[in-house]
Amino acid sequence: YPAVGRDLALIVKEEISYERIREELESHRPKFLESYSLFDLYRGDPIPEGEKSLAFHLRYRSDRGTLLEEEVSKVHRILKEELARGLDCRFRE
Repeated sequence: YPAVGRDLALIVKEEISYERIREELESHRPKFLESYSLFDLYRGDPIPEGEKSLAFHLRYRSDRGTLLEEEVSKVHRILKEELARGLDCRFRE
């Protein structure tokens, strides 16, 4: 079945490592999240000093059928909420 891709850019404190972010992703991994990959690390304007932005591409897929937009949006929103709580981060739009 086709995959649905979403990008997610987190703004975190400089001391938060990629490994720490990966641990949070894994601990709250939605059932439809097939894979994720880091594609950008950015420091500079407009990101405040002492923070960095890490952007991930997330790939959602079901082995039972084509995912509906509502299904993907729901699990993506929940994942963002969990990451915000666990990493004390915010998201770039």
